Amino acid sequence: MCRLHPEERPDFEIALDEITYRYEATEVDRPGRLRGLEFDQIVQLAAADKSTVMPDPEENWLTPERATSALDEACRKKVSKGYSADCGLVIYLNWSDYGFHHDQIVGTFGNATAAASTTFASVDILWAGELFEVWSLGRMKAHA
Repeated sequence: MCRLHPEERPDFEIALDEITYRYEATEVDRPGRLRGLEFDQIVQLAAADKSTVMPDPEENWLTPERATSALDEACRKKVSKGYSADCGLVIYLNWSDYGFHHDQIVGTFGNATAAASTTFASVDILWAGELFEVWSLGRMKAHA
């Protein structure tokens, strides 16, 4: 079972085999992205029976450097809020590299999230349809 938490903190919890895991969640996206505007444009295009494919210039794509910086910033913001150490942190990395730097970006996850590694029980990143377990109890996972 997964549900939003009824109190302010944490954001959600998951119950597996009678054990409940609590998590904070945050999202990392391209700076300046206006998803609401994008959505409105797609709705208008669809209503006019036009293509809803939106251009995404290469200069906006995720790179290892951008991933490192954005993940570090997101972790530092969460750490500064003083969460309970029994909570995990899930980061939704909502920014695409279109497969060009995938392995290099995954390779940045450990160092990029180190700021949160001892504040949260675990740090996981949801990116490109995959959940990456980066830290657990202050220890970096092997692939991170």
